[in-house]
Amino acid sequence: MAMSCLVINKAGLVPGNVRLCLICAVCITTFCIGGCGLFYHSGPVGLSMASLTEARVFDRRGNGFGLPMVKLSAGSGRLAAEVASTPLQAATGLMYRARLAPNGAMLFVNPASQRVAFHMKDTRMPLSCAFIDSNGAVLEIYAMLPGDETPVASASDDVRFVLEVNRGWLERHGVTVGSRIMVTE
Repeated sequence: MAMSCLVINKAGLVPGNVRLCLICAVCITTFCIGGCGLFYHSGPVGLSMASLTEARVFDRRGNGFGLPMVKLSAGSGRLAAEVASTPLQAATGLMYRARLAPNGAMLFVNPASQRVAFHMKDTRMPLSCAFIDSNGAVLEIYAMLPGDETPVASASDDVRFVLEVNRGWLERHGVTVGSRIMVTE
């Protein structure tokens, strides 16, 4: 399986094989790891900043929300995940949405490993939330209730990614603490 690149640069997450320097509103808030190029990998790779940098953006606007998307595998399941990598995208998350596709997800990318807290303000659907380390290993899993503004804080300060899916999806696909989340084509 070949995978083309997903570049996190000043323009956000963009695919390509040439240097891109786009001027846009998210330039100010998007963290930068720089670089661009075309990379190929065989098979799935663990969730990490490097794998996201090299992952294929398969749909940049088709989700209707303008967020880049990546394909992930988790346990026995496959997900189409929207990538929230800016502070504004993370603050908005899945708020105000009526539903999430059965195999849909949102992947929050933190600029560094840290302790995190998530809430469900203005979120209409029940979700499962996995806190994930920089190697793609699930550290913690929580059930989240619609509209609950009580922060759910991580016990770990090693959270680099947060994956939100429909409530029960993780359990149905055998994802538990210690499972690895993989970027796939």
